[in-house]
Amino acid sequence: MFNKILNLINPQPPIGGLEISESDIRFIGFKRGNVFRFGLKLEPGIIEDGKIKNRQGFLSALSKLRAEAAGKTTKKIYVVVNVSDSDIYTEIFNLPLTASVNMDEAANLNLQMISPIDVNASYYDWQFLGEKVIDGSDQFEFFGAFIPKHIVDEYESALTEAGFGVAAVEFPGLSLTRVLIEAGEGILKNKAYLLLYLGGNGLTFCLVRDGNLYFTHSVSWSSVYGEQRQIVFDSFKKLIIDETKKVLNFYENHWQGDAVENFLIVSSGLTNEISRIVSENFPSLTVKIPVLKKFKELPAEWFVALGGAVRGLIARSEDTIVSLASIGTEEKFRQFQILNFVKIWRNIVFTSLFFVFLTFASGEWFLIKTERILEEKTVNATVIAENEEIVRLESEAVDFNKKIESVLAAKKQLADFSPFFEKIRELVAEEIIIDRILVQSSQTPVLISGRAKNEKAIIDFKDVLEKTPQFKNINLPLSAIAPVDNETLGFSISFAVTSFKF
Repeated sequence: MFNKILNLINPQPPIGGLEISESDIRFIGFKRGNVFRFGLKLEPGIIEDGKIKNRQGFLSALSKLRAEAAGKTTKKIYVVVNVSDSDIYTEIFNLPLTASVNMDEAANLNLQMISPIDVNASYYDWQFLGEKVIDGSDQFEFFGAFIPKHIVDEYESALTEAGFGVAAVEFPGLSLTRVLIEAGEGILKNKAYLLLYLGGNGLTFCLVRDGNLYFTHSVSWSSVYGEQRQIVFDSFKKLIIDETKKVLNFYENHWQGDAVENFLIVSSGLTNEISRIVSENFPSLTVKIPVLKKFKELPAEWFVALGGAVRGLIARSEDTIVSLASIGTEEKFRQFQILNFVKIWRNIVFTSLFFVFLTFASGEWFLIKTERILEEKTVNATVIAENEEIVRLESEAVDFNKKIESVLAAKKQLADFSPFFEKIRELVAEEIIIDRILVQSSQTPVLISGRAKNEKAIIDFKDVLEKTPQFKNINLPLSAIAPVDNETLGFSISFAVTSFKF
């Protein structure tokens, strides 16, 4: 109810879905329950391998598309942007249930540690998938995604210049999973699917489980055919077979005992050929051509843009799906909502003031008549107000004393970490320099970041920690050891503490 009222006083601007590929840009929006769409072909060379190669050509195409979609209005068109997944990296990771105390920080820290690319030069985000039993214990499961910053920055800059506002940035795998799970006929959340999307950028394979995207694998046309504009069927057939085998092998190695039985094809062409190739070479897979319940007439090549538009219907405050947009873009969207709120209420206030003026003019005679009565009541009101002020101050004093007692009680319950830090100081060898010790609580793992002159010193430090009875689950990822300069190696090591008493 509160959200409905908030939406009435500060409505969210309509947000459409925009797909950008090497060959097309497609826009879909909703208006009064109906779908409207606009598309434009891109000239060769404007977008290559998911990156803008001809900015002016791209701006020109965006301006034409905006003119068709918005007409004469100068307002920004807000969109959920779908970019090529050729530079998208995805990871599934797990955290213990104790991470719920500070899930945001724990998930972001884990993403930074497992990032396959330079985390400082990338945008990354995660979404919560649910609670799973892994290796006999309950754990939280997350889906994370990464993309180089410069790719998103170039798209956002061009879209802003062309009159678009970016509400979120995602990729075809996310959009297609959303559309097919929510609107696909006969597609169930409790089934596992291998989804193939044949788009303007190339082939995209997606693994979908429990209604969520778990893995994407893309093959661009340029990586297979170079600058050729024609597809040779024999090589195309081999490509489908080889890449399908790779994805199935990956799935079997990660999710044993839960085989994929369904193969979904989303493509504007070659659908029958792909279906025949898969059926002949993978008889255990049931091939399906998805059909949407509410949008049966919508061609398959529009499914990605539709997925972005469906996401745009979600309130921004409730959208917890992965977005690879820059923080600045999301902040601009919030600023737009604030300005829109101010404009709406400015008009409401001016209109209200006009009616207030009329009310005061008509009630002036009544105010003059009752002035004497109000003066007599002022003395009594002053006495009452003073008594109420005394009661209020007494109540605030009682409340303040209660808060002090709570603070003192909480202070007594704080764990004493001094012995722990003293123990760490004793264990650290001269070759080790500690830069940072992160202790969130007695229930969460401790993270130590530091430097050493060589790898042996780091391994020795790990061995010393393992010999300490109060420490367990020592974790020193090889990826966490990296050169800091010509003389030292940086490292990060985490472990659990069974007791802070030494």
